[in-house]
Amino acid sequence: MDFFPDPNQLENFISGKAKSDNFKGFLISGGFDKEGRLPLNDYLGCIKKIKNKHPYLKVYAHTGFVEVDEAIKIKKSGIDGVLANIISSKNAIETMYNLPGYLPRDYYQTLENLKKAGNKTAPHIIIGLDNGIVRSEFEAVRQIADIGTDCLVFAIVKKLSKEINFPEIKNTSGENKGIDPKEIISLILFAQKLMPGTPISLGCARPAIKKRGQLEIDLLKNGINIIAFPTQEAINYVITEKIRYKFEETCCAGI
Repeated sequence: MDFFPDPNQLENFISGKAKSDNFKGFLISGGFDKEGRLPLNDYLGCIKKIKNKHPYLKVYAHTGFVEVDEAIKIKKSGIDGVLANIISSKNAIETMYNLPGYLPRDYYQTLENLKKAGNKTAPHIIIGLDNGIVRSEFEAVRQIADIGTDCLVFAIVKKLSKEINFPEIKNTSGENKGIDPKEIISLILFAQKLMPGTPISLGCARPAIKKRGQLEIDLLKNGINIIAFPTQEAINYVITEKIRYKFEETCCAGI
């Protein structure tokens, strides 16, 4: 990703990119500050200029916590969609995101603020974030269903680096076994039941497991609408089954 410490740098960069017919939009994301917020305010005026000059560009922002006034400013800036992580495990918030003192409710409130301001949203649930235990994710789905969303994105925890495996889920032999695909499918089915008609996406953040292709096929059978960077096995499956599909070079949010 490119880094722009000054809004004018972002505007100049996008103006240059917009000259290309292949440039269709961009995503703004962190670093985030120590309070879990994306310092977006200083860039909203710049984004509004970009959208006024190039209205065809799709602009997304992956924010942290968002208050009511900022949610309104985001909407007025012309940003097309907002991505936000929703975490329902206090332990994961404190240990994985290093945000002691924050609660799941703070994430729900962010989604509420964004929706009430009229923003299109695509909340992200990171499966297995609480040390590989798939449990709090179901509560996250419940809360999102109550608040409402335009798309729901699932990510899956992966290695932090070649040396650090995350999470450390061991089997009886002491080998890292990862998250059981059955748990992932169960969560997807639960989301589909609570939010019928809402697009469900498998996002780009997920581990490169050996049976990734089979997992994608199983998810396609059980309600996934969007897959970022699908495997060839998944592509072959939709072709063989004559399932309608299309490729898009865009954000996994599907909004």
